[in-house]
Amino acid sequence: MDKKSIEVYSGKITPIENRNLGGVFIALTLDIRKTRVDETYPIAVRVTYQRNRWYYQTGTATTIDDYPRIVRAGTQGKWHEQKQHLLTFFNYIETNVKELITEGFSLEKLKERVGKRSVSAKTDLFSYWLDVAQSKSNFKTKQQYITALSSFKKFRSDVKLMVADVTEGMINNWKETMEGAGNSNATQSMYLRALRAILNCAKEEKIITIIPKIGIPTGSRRVANFISVTGILKLKTFVAPKEWTETQKRHVERAIDWWLILYCCNGCNTVDLANLKWNDDYFYDNELSFVRSKIRNKKAVEVRIPVIPELKGLLDKHGSAPEKGKLVFPQIKGSATTETQVDSRIHDFNKKVIREWLELPCTELGIRPISAQFARNSFITCLTHHGVSDSYIDRAVGHTDNLLRGYQGEFSKKKRLEFNKMLFLDPESEE
Repeated sequence: MDKKSIEVYSGKITPIENRNLGGVFIALTLDIRKTRVDETYPIAVRVTYQRNRWYYQTGTATTIDDYPRIVRAGTQGKWHEQKQHLLTFFNYIETNVKELITEGFSLEKLKERVGKRSVSAKTDLFSYWLDVAQSKSNFKTKQQYITALSSFKKFRSDVKLMVADVTEGMINNWKETMEGAGNSNATQSMYLRALRAILNCAKEEKIITIIPKIGIPTGSRRVANFISVTGILKLKTFVAPKEWTETQKRHVERAIDWWLILYCCNGCNTVDLANLKWNDDYFYDNELSFVRSKIRNKKAVEVRIPVIPELKGLLDKHGSAPEKGKLVFPQIKGSATTETQVDSRIHDFNKKVIREWLELPCTELGIRPISAQFARNSFITCLTHHGVSDSYIDRAVGHTDNLLRGYQGEFSKKKRLEFNKMLFLDPESEE
């Protein structure tokens, strides 16, 4: 054991902060009772009363070399930030001790009041944020939370803080940092919503009592996320240049087909397409139908899809043999079985099968690059430009917030077919 270790074990430790509160001694110091494999020691608030001690863990550990740097930290820099973070724990215990002294102090009362905070996830925002992210079964949601955490950690220069330390001013500073880094409103909104979700979880678990105000930027990203029927028709009739390889031609043709399938299926998302099954609606009414997965925790909304000629051709080309109860497009999920595997598979399908291969024909045709997500807005925009009522469009895409729906009858199968046949009629060319 080296000299510094001997000093630590012999009790020669300068506390980061200490206080004598009427016979109750509190000190923010190393907890030398525990030795870690990585040669670090936990930092805790030690409370001593009538020769008995209790340690309130901060969730932070440090090396023997770095501990003095925290003790001697100045008014700025990494060690200052670390010290200020640790002092929030000290101040918390000090406040509770002072309040308990007025009614008769005891260590048992203090333990009962503040709890044994031995799990850093309950105090350290970064750990808690990651824990919540890892608990999400949806692959895309999990990745969004983790990406948002990376942005926030970079903003904080990786200096930790308690969940309760997040303030409105800090959030606004993060927003300004993101703007300065060139993050779009859409990206900022995604990150800020992730933080808001984390804080909501913390409030539900009574880690915090108040959530600071979080202003979510609004942008025009979704407004431009569609392709006109003119562009859709160009894609539908696209012929690859002769110089393209057979592999390129095959993958591009497949990407266009899958995008058109999403578009014809009322602009549904790939998750719903992957779960789409042959049912009685197809065999008796020549329609496909499903309940939107995105709102599965709300009131179920059934989406009915007329099988127009263009969709029928795509079903014959890419669909399975019609059999009641079987998946229409089993190749999307492939061998994936668990929810995590399915989420990962669909994420890759959207990216590698559709979006990446659509770049080539879009560039060749001089139209806006599109992804699977464009199908929904394109469906809505096309029917809107044709003058189709919002009431039908709401039903067709499975919107749940239409107040008038409860007072309106369903559109007939004939009307649904009539409206969806407009998907490949260019409203700009009609006179």
